[in-house]
Amino acid sequence: MAKKETEEKVGILEQGISFGNEAWLELKKVHLPSRQETMQATMVVMFMMFLFAVFLGLADYIVGNIMQATLT
Repeated sequence: MAKKETEEKVGILEQGISFGNEAWLELKKVHLPSRQETMQATMVVMFMMFLFAVFLGLADYIVGNIMQATLT
């Protein structure tokens, strides 16, 4: 029984080492964006936020006016 436990511990250790090696290989593939790429992505996000804000503001204004006219 002790031999089986030892083999399981070795198997777990080997799995842990294998996992660590695979994780390191995946981390080496990571591409960090450059400053220019980050700025471009930020501008796209800000522009989209502005469009959604305008859309939601107009929708709120229109629905508010319709509700006000309906209720009065």
